[in-house]
Amino acid sequence: MGLFAWVNHQPRLSATVLNPKFRLLDARISYGTTHEVAKDNWPITQLSKLLHAAGVNVVVPIRLPPTPTASHAFVARYTGGFAPDELSYMEAELVDAFGNVSLLRSRAAYVSGRNPSEYGRIWLLDSPLTNGVTIRLRPGVGQVPLAEIRVGGD
Repeated sequence: MGLFAWVNHQPRLSATVLNPKFRLLDARISYGTTHEVAKDNWPITQLSKLLHAAGVNVVVPIRLPPTPTASHAFVARYTGGFAPDELSYMEAELVDAFGNVSLLRSRAAYVSGRNPSEYGRIWLLDSPLTNGVTIRLRPGVGQVPLAEIRVGGD
């Protein structure tokens, strides 16, 4: 019942990739006192966490240190056919239903050890996302967006 409630409260995301060289591997909203980026893929990350807890030396996901109160975050994993490090500092901006744009704060990132052109990043949100907002991913400030992720709605 608890898992059903958690899944039911996750906002529905729909992504539009604007550059054919860009691949969005995973995008989700996280809520709680810890946030993490899955390395390589989510099921393998979860298995790695279980093995690590059992004392097996495996790589666990990148995670933020726990916070005293629960917070919201946008988490993405991505890759693409770009020059080395071109995607290493991805910017995310939030566009609300009125067209107002604000830059999201990023607190953690990683480059995959298995695939050096695969990246993951966590952006903290000031409040829960509502239907009708969009998150744009850009390789840098002022750059052309590579993808747009809509929350709820269509």
